[in-house]
Formats: sequence, structure tokens, C-alpha cells
Amino acid sequence: MQAPKNPSDELFARTKDFLRIHEKKCVSLLDRILHHEVRSFLVLDGGKIKAVFSYSDGGQILHCFSDIALNHYPYSLLLTDFFSHFSALPEFEKLFSIIGEESGTNLLQGAIFSATGQEPLFQEESYFFELSDFAREFQFAPISKPYPTMRIERAGMELFDALKPIQRAYEEEEVLGGEHTFNPAVSNFLLKKALMANAVFIARENGSIVGKAALNAQGENYVQIGGVFTAPDFRRHGIARALVEKIIAEKKAQGKKIVLFAKKKNLPAQKLYETCGFEKFGNFKICYYRKD
Repeated sequence: MQAPKNPSDELFARTKDFLRIHEKKCVSLLDRILHHEVRSFLVLDGGKIKAVFSYSDGGQILHCFSDIALNHYPYSLLLTDFFSHFSALPEFEKLFSIIGEESGTNLLQGAIFSATGQEPLFQEESYFFELSDFAREFQFAPISKPYPTMRIERAGMELFDALKPIQRAYEEEEVLGGEHTFNPAVSNFLLKKALMANAVFIARENGSIVGKAALNAQGENYVQIGGVFTAPDFRRHGIARALVEKIIAEKKAQGKKIVLFAKKKNLPAQKLYETCGFEKFGNFKICYYRKD
């Protein structure tokens, strides 16, 4: 069934309860549903929620499946039937990506292919990481010379214009990867959204922003780190680690658990997160259907 952006209190509570159980694998989905930013769809069995997925105005699908939904063939048939009908709607032409835990992404990818014959243009595979409950109490490592006076701080909207160049550099290197064309309007929208949520942290040297990290999703019990980037000329001096540890310190003090994902081919990023106390707990996958 489709749930509206502003569902009834009872349906909204049930959806939150389901997502809360699986929250560490679907922080982004819960965040967007809590803020009524997406249309959500529920897979029900005997009145009980077995899966939730969303479809945004930009054609992005986020999802969360229970184990039984992932491993029970009738749910695959149900999703295929859903996309057979949904693909006839004009908004399906905007299908851009499926994002989330690997098994759920594969299930949706297969259902869309069975219903429409569409296959993704390319895919990105990553590892899920969670900050260990047994992670040491951090004695934060200082940023190494030659930047002993570098400052790590939270960024506000007043830094929007100053942040745009490093945000673009991050997207072109870590997100677009030569497969997409940089879209300034989308980039600016996402940057403004993060700044308005007080979710961006920066490293500043002599007034210039040379590194950044952000919270790209905030649920009820978990937050998700993303957008970690250091300008090429300033790498290998502990800046990215300092940014991540700044977020860790703040969110641990608030009682939040912390997750993130890193591309399987990005070994330096994986090493960084493991050094900060993160441990792998699963696989994450994005399927892209459009390049723009």
C-alpha cells in the first residue's frame, strides 16, 4: 500500500516502529520519512509491516526489508506486480537510483527488471560500518604538522558560498566518479539542506576550508556520517580523522549510535574508519538508472 507524505498518526507510528527495529541499515529512509520528504510504500502481510520503501521526487528509492521479506519468494512477486503498475505512471520515468542494504537493493532491482526490463547503468558496492559499542574513549589525535593550528568547527549558512568549491570537489571525486555530470543546482540544494540541519563540520587553515564531513542522515537512535573529504594538497595529515572524531565525540555525548558506508574499492577510507573504532557489519549497494 502507498502511505501519504503525511500519514495518519497510527500508520506513521507503525512505520516508525518498524524502521526503528532496523534503523542502523536505513537511517536515511527514517530521516526522510520523519521529515515527510518522500512518498512511502508499505509491504503488509496479515496487517503487519514487512518492508518499507520510498520514492522521492528525484526518482531515488530508499528501502528497508525484514529478513522474511528478503527471503520469501512471494514478496518478490508482489514487488514485481507493484512495479508493473507503477512503471506506467509518469513519475517512474524519473527513476534514478536504488540505495540501501545490498539484499534489499538486489530484490528491488530484480523486481524492476522483471516488471519493465530495465537494468541499472552501473552499480556501486560498499561496506556498512558501525561505531563499536566497545570503541575506546577517544584521546583525539592532533592534526599533524605542518598544520598544528588548524581548526575543526561546525559550519553555518554563512559559509555556504565558501563551501561550494570543496563540496563540488568531493562530489566529482567521491560521488560522480566519471559516471555522472556535476549538477550545481542539486549540489547547492543538498549543501544548503545539510547546513540548515547544522550537520556540516569543516577543517579551516588560514581562513580556507580544506576539509569537510557531514551527517547525511539523522534518525531517532542512529546518525549516518557521509561527505568526508580533504583537499588533495592537505591529505595524510590526520584532517579527515579529526573531522570524523569531532562528530563521534558530539554524537556519543548525545547517546547516538553512528553508522556510515565506504566503497569496497576505497581501502584508505575503510582504514580510516576502522582506526576511528568502526566495524563492518554488512553490505551496501547503489544501482543507478540515469546519469544526470
